[in-house]
Amino acid sequence: MNCSLSCFDTSVCCSSSFESLCDIDRETSDIVLSEVGLLFCQRTKNFSVCNVHLEKILVKNRSKNKSVRCAIPTLLSHHKKTAPRAERNITKDAMMKIHSSTGIVLAIGTPICSNCRKHLSSGKPDEHLEVSVPSEEISVETLSEETVTDGESQTESESMCLETGDSQYSEASVCVMDKLQKLNSFLAISNVSPVKEKLIPLSSSTDKTKQRCLSKALQCMSAICETICPGEGDLLFKSVFSAHKPEKSSTPDQTALILKDIYISAETWSLRRQILSILSRNYSFNEVREMIPDLTKYRFYAAKLHSDEVGCGLPVSKERLTRNKIDIAELEHFIDFIISSDVVKDLPFGMKTMKLTTGEIVAVPNLIRSLAPSSLINQFIQFCDSENVGHLGRSTMYKILNDCAASVRKCVEGLDYYIAEGGKAFQDLETIIEKLCISSEKKKELKSKLLNGKRYIKSDFKVHIQRENAVPDHCQMFALSDSEKCFSQSCNTQHKHSCEQCIDLADFLAEISTLTQNGTWDNKDSIVFQVENAVEAIKDWKSHAMRARNQEGAKQDLLKNLNENQALITCDWAMKFLPRKFREGQSDWFAKRGINWHISVTLYKQGEELKTITHVHIFSSQISQDGSVTASVLCDVVHDLTKQVPNIQGVNFFSDNAGCYKNTMMMVALKDELGDKLKTYNFSEAQDGKGPCDRRASHNKACVRRYINEGHDVTSAEEMKQAIDVKQKGSFRVRVVDIVTNLDAEKSQIKPITGITQLHNFSFDVNGITVWKAYGIGEGKQISWDNIGTTEQRTNLLVKVDWTITAPQLLEVEVMAQEEELIEPNPKKQKKNSINQPYDCPKDGCTRAFKTQCALEQHIIVGNCDYHNEKTTQDKAKSMYGQKVNSLFHGTRVQLDCYLNDCRTSESVKGWALKGKKKRTVFSQSQVNYMKEKFDIGKVSGRKVDPFQAADEMRQLQEEGKYVFSRKDYLTGQQITAYFSRLALKDRKTDLEDFRSAEEETNKRCLKQEILDSVSL
Repeated sequence: MNCSLSCFDTSVCCSSSFESLCDIDRETSDIVLSEVGLLFCQRTKNFSVCNVHLEKILVKNRSKNKSVRCAIPTLLSHHKKTAPRAERNITKDAMMKIHSSTGIVLAIGTPICSNCRKHLSSGKPDEHLEVSVPSEEISVETLSEETVTDGESQTESESMCLETGDSQYSEASVCVMDKLQKLNSFLAISNVSPVKEKLIPLSSSTDKTKQRCLSKALQCMSAICETICPGEGDLLFKSVFSAHKPEKSSTPDQTALILKDIYISAETWSLRRQILSILSRNYSFNEVREMIPDLTKYRFYAAKLHSDEVGCGLPVSKERLTRNKIDIAELEHFIDFIISSDVVKDLPFGMKTMKLTTGEIVAVPNLIRSLAPSSLINQFIQFCDSENVGHLGRSTMYKILNDCAASVRKCVEGLDYYIAEGGKAFQDLETIIEKLCISSEKKKELKSKLLNGKRYIKSDFKVHIQRENAVPDHCQMFALSDSEKCFSQSCNTQHKHSCEQCIDLADFLAEISTLTQNGTWDNKDSIVFQVENAVEAIKDWKSHAMRARNQEGAKQDLLKNLNENQALITCDWAMKFLPRKFREGQSDWFAKRGINWHISVTLYKQGEELKTITHVHIFSSQISQDGSVTASVLCDVVHDLTKQVPNIQGVNFFSDNAGCYKNTMMMVALKDELGDKLKTYNFSEAQDGKGPCDRRASHNKACVRRYINEGHDVTSAEEMKQAIDVKQKGSFRVRVVDIVTNLDAEKSQIKPITGITQLHNFSFDVNGITVWKAYGIGEGKQISWDNIGTTEQRTNLLVKVDWTITAPQLLEVEVMAQEEELIEPNPKKQKKNSINQPYDCPKDGCTRAFKTQCALEQHIIVGNCDYHNEKTTQDKAKSMYGQKVNSLFHGTRVQLDCYLNDCRTSESVKGWALKGKKKRTVFSQSQVNYMKEKFDIGKVSGRKVDPFQAADEMRQLQEEGKYVFSRKDYLTGQQITAYFSRLALKDRKTDLEDFRSAEEETNKRCLKQEILDSVSL
C-alpha cells in the first residue's frame, strides 16, 4: 500500500503504517484533503495516507488556525499590501461556497479577514477567474498509479490533467495547453494552486485582473527558486528582484511635507491619527520617523489600523448610544393606566398612525383622552404611591404621552351602541353637507349647527333633565310615560316652554333632510337613506340619554333608603381573560381560549357606614354565559353574603340589559332559590351603570399583569385566582368553580314575560312580579306567579378552589341626598382644586373631584353624582348676577340652566324617549345572498369583512350600469352585524345530545372495566 499524499510533500518519508481516509472520521478527512487542495468524493475517499504525512498535515492545519493574520492567497484576497487581522477561520461550508464560485479549494481553518469573507461569500466570481478551457467535459485524475473505477469508465493517470473534446483548437493552442498542463503539474507538486488559461489579453484586462496575474507569477517564480535552491528559495528570490529593483528616493515629496506640518500643528490625537493614516500608506515607520522624530510605533501602527478599518484620512464615526433603563413592568403599568376606560374613550370610527424609528407605521384607533397630561400624570403617581408600586419619571411619562398622542376632551360615560351610532350619524351628515350644491357660507352655517347639536347632546342635555320640567324635552315623567296607564304618570307642571338648543337641533335635522330631498344626486336613494338613518340615530341618542339619567335614579334611591338588613348587588360578566406566560413562545400566541369570570360588587350598611364586598367567580372550563349559569352565580353570591353578614334579610340586584340577566327563567330561578330575600332587580340603560364591576375588573387585570411580570404564568383559573389573591392581599373573595349540568332535569314550564326587553325594573313579592318600563313612572304592572310558572335548577356550581378569607372594605363616602337648590355653588379656585383634588368624576356633568384614586372608585360604586351645567366664566357671572338681582327686587328665583323660548312649542309627544319595538325585518333572497357572500369571504380568506363597509358597498353595487339594490332593500351596518353573528353562532353551536352521548360512553367504559376486574379476580 502506498501513501496517496506523498506526491504533495516530498520533504518527509512515508512511514510503514497507513490509514484509509474512509476509516478516519469525516471531519478529519475533509481537513486533510483540503490542505492538499482536494475534496472528499467517490475517488478521494479511498485514498490511503501514512501516519507521518497525516500528522504533518494536521500540525500544519492547527498552526494555521492559530494565525491572527488573514491567510487567503493573493489570488483571492481583497486587502492591501499587508494581510489584516483575521476575523474568523474558514469552515467547511464556507470552503465549499468559495470553491463553487472560484474553483479553488482552500484549507479548512484558514484565517480570513472581514473584507475577504464578505467578497468571497457573495458568490460572485472575479473577472480574472475565467474557466480555463471551454470544454464539454473535464475530468480530474489522481496522481497515484492505481486504477480507479468511476462507475462508468476507468482511467489511469500519474498526474492531474485537463482533457477537452473540442477539435477546433489550433496546433498553437494545443502547445499552450501542454505547457500550462506541465506548469500546473509542477505547481501541484510544489503545493501551489494551479494556473488557469487566460482568455482575455493582459493589455485589455482590468487592473484587478492584472494584479492577480502578477501575484500568480510571483508565486510561480517563488516555487521555481525553491526548486533551484532547496531551503534557500527566499534568498534567491530576493537576489533576483534586488538586482532589477530601482533605487527608491529617500526624500519625501511635497505632499508628505505638508502633511507633516499639519500633523505637528494638530491639537488632538484623533486628527493626528487621520493624517498619519495617509502617510502610513506610502511610507514605512522609519521613513515617517525621519520626518516626525517623536513618533512611536504604537501611534504609527494605530494609524495603519485606522486606515484599514475606518478609511484613509477619515474621521471615526460617532455611534449614537441609546440608554434603555426603563423597567418594562412599570412601562406596561403606565400604558394600561392611560388606556383604561376612565382615561380614554375608543372611537370606533377613525384611525391614526404612529411612526417608529425603524420607519414602520403602526395604525391605532383614534382615542379621546378625558384628562390633560399633567392631571393624568398626577393621578398615576398618586395611584402608584397608594398601591406601593414603582413608576416612571415625570419627564419619561410626558414623552410617552407626547409620542402616544390622543385628543384631549371632556369624555362621556362610554361609547355604547347609541353613542357610537350617534357619533357616526353626525359624521355622515357632515360628509353629506360637503356634497351639497350650496354656497360655502351655507355649508359653514350648517356645520356650525351640526357641531352645536352634537355638543349639546353629549354634555348639556343630560344636565337639563329633571323629574318635572316645563320643557317637555327635559321632563322625565313626560318623556317616559307610556300610552298604557300602568306605565304612565301625570306631571304637575304644564309644558308651555321649549328649549332653544333642542329646537335648533330639530330645525337642523329637518333642514338637512329637506336639502337632501331637493338636491341632485347620482344615487339619490343612497343619500336619502343615509340621512334618514342618521336623523333616526341622533334622536335615539337623545332618548338614550333621557333613559340613562332616569335609570340612575333607581340606584341612587336604593342607596338612599338602604338599611342594615338590605344589600345592593351590582353584577357583570367581565371580558374573558386571555392566558399569558412570563416567557411566551410564538406558538403560544395563537388560538388562545379566554377564561370566563364574573364580578359582583355588594354594598350594604353597617351603622352609618357603607361597606363593600367583591365576589369574583372564575370558571375552570369553557362555559355558556346563559341565564341558568348566571342565576347559579348570583345565588352563590347571596348565600356567601348571608354567611358573612348574617343580618342581611333582603337583596337588590342591579345589572345591564344582557340577555343572560334579563330573561324570565333568570327571574324565576332567583325567586325559587332566594325566596323572600329577593326584593328588586333593576336594569341600567344599555352600556350604562356598570361602573363598580368595570373598575374591579380593571384592577384585577392590572394585578394579574404585575404578577406575570414578576416571573409567573397565568394560564388557568387556579393561577388567576392566586395572582389576584397575592396582589390584592385577599381584599376580594375569589372562587374557582365549574358547572355541573343536570341533564335529567325536567323541561321548564315557564311562560315568558311579554315584552321583557322593554322592561327595566322588577319588584318581587309573594303574589308575583311588578314591572315598570321606566323607573318611577306609573304604578307598574302586576304579573302573578301562576302566569309564569316555576323551573328546576339545571345548572349547579362545582367548587374547585374556595373563597379566600377577606374583611369587608369601608367606603369613606356618604350617600348624598339630591339637592333641591338649583343655584350654582360658589366658584372655587380651579388651580388649587386641580392640585389637591386631581381625580374628577368621569361622568359628564358631575362636578365632584377627589383627592385619591380610592375615593374616586368609592364614588363610582355609590354613584352619588352632583350634576351641574358646564358654563364659561361669562355665563357664570351673568347667571349669578341675574339670580341676585331678581331675588333682590322680586324675591323670586330664575331658572338659568337652559335657554327658554316661549314663542315656539316643542313638537315632542308624550313618551318620546321610550325605547320602541323594532319591526322584524324579513330579508329577501338577494339580501341573504349578498350577506352570505360577504360572510364567506371572511371564512375562506381569514379577513373578516367590516359590516359597515359592506353596507356602504351594498348601496353602490351595480350590474350592467344599474344599481342592484333599491332604497327599500338597503341594510344598515347593525343589521349586517347581527346577521353575521347569527351565522357564526350557527357554525359553532353544540348540540346538547353530545353531552348525553359522552355520558353514555363513560358509563359503558366504567362498566366494562368493572367486568374485567371481576373476571381477573
